[in-house]
Amino acid sequence: MNTKLLSVLSCGILVFLIACSNGNTDQETDSDNTTLELWHYYNGDSEEILADNIEAFNSQHDIQIKAQYIPYNELYQQVSVAIAGGNLPDIILLDTVWNSAFAATNSLADISSHMEEWGHIDDFYEGPLQSAVYDDKYYGVPYTSNLAVLYYNKELLHEAGLDSPPNDWSELKESAMQLTNEEQAGVGMSAAKSENGTFAFLNFVLSAGANYDSLDTPEAKEALTYLNSLIEDGSMNADVVNLPQDDITKLFAEEKIAMMVNGSWDIGTVESLNPDLDFGVTFVPKDKEYASATGGENWTIVEGEHVDEAWEFVKWMSEPEKMSEANIEIGNIPPRTDVELHLEDKPHLEQASELMDAAIPRGPSPYWPDISEEIQTAYQSVFTDTAEPEEALKKAAEAIQATIK
Repeated sequence: MNTKLLSVLSCGILVFLIACSNGNTDQETDSDNTTLELWHYYNGDSEEILADNIEAFNSQHDIQIKAQYIPYNELYQQVSVAIAGGNLPDIILLDTVWNSAFAATNSLADISSHMEEWGHIDDFYEGPLQSAVYDDKYYGVPYTSNLAVLYYNKELLHEAGLDSPPNDWSELKESAMQLTNEEQAGVGMSAAKSENGTFAFLNFVLSAGANYDSLDTPEAKEALTYLNSLIEDGSMNADVVNLPQDDITKLFAEEKIAMMVNGSWDIGTVESLNPDLDFGVTFVPKDKEYASATGGENWTIVEGEHVDEAWEFVKWMSEPEKMSEANIEIGNIPPRTDVELHLEDKPHLEQASELMDAAIPRGPSPYWPDISEEIQTAYQSVFTDTAEPEEALKKAAEAIQATIK
């Protein structure tokens, strides 16, 4: 096991063990059935769809799946505790950015041979697929996907004399200035000290030709300097450093922001908050190339004696029709290219689905939570005028390199 990573995952485990117990995860067996435990953080419609699929699977197979809900903000910690205690479940539905972290502990099964035998690797978009790869092996299967997009208010653009949304950074800066007035900001995105902010910021770093492991480069400096210029010229409000994605979405729906960089999963939220809003979604404006950070969930299988049985469930859940239901009904995009979308009544989601070729995973890295925190510190220090871009990025790069080596 990677001892350095185990140290990261173990932070706070003793306190967590005292505070709660995750119960007995031993498989229940009888002469005919094997019962496997599945952990997930889904709620609402997502949980209902998952429960219906599990019920259908159980009715058709001797293998039985027993699902346990764990809140999103607790699952990472609880899996870490279970690794230390040796009582993991059989299947875990993980946030894509966690896949590498748990693969690096040798707790997840290498399912490369299953994937190759299955024969559908080439049916996945490259971005989501890479989120399931660690050390050139597959430790997960993409299940749901989303990506960053630019939302734009068509009516406000028209009133400002703009015929189309911006295509590149130069056009974004010019359009944002034209759209800014006393009633609205030209553009907005979350720059909070959270994964929300990292998700938005990375689009610009990636488009410039850098990444989390090359922050001390001219390309990364260009991205941070550019974003800071939007705050300096007033076309993006300085309070974005305090706003999570949900707040940015509300401001866009209220027409207090003319354009926003946000996740495709918020399309339904905008539509429900303001049904009459005429808006569109398109690529996040580019520097050198289009790039959209991805999110979503991956199926992962815990290393142990029931890998083959768990794979049968994961493979079944990854069939196109089931993947279509799990994604489209909740505003996500299926990570498989061969899924029939039927989005006639969801034009905004259809627009977002057409951008998936530009999707790039965050990381992947087993140290992503620590990496993301360093990125957040860097952009926040610049946006709050406490550091210059080069200084902030150099400090972040040094901390990240020390972490991943």
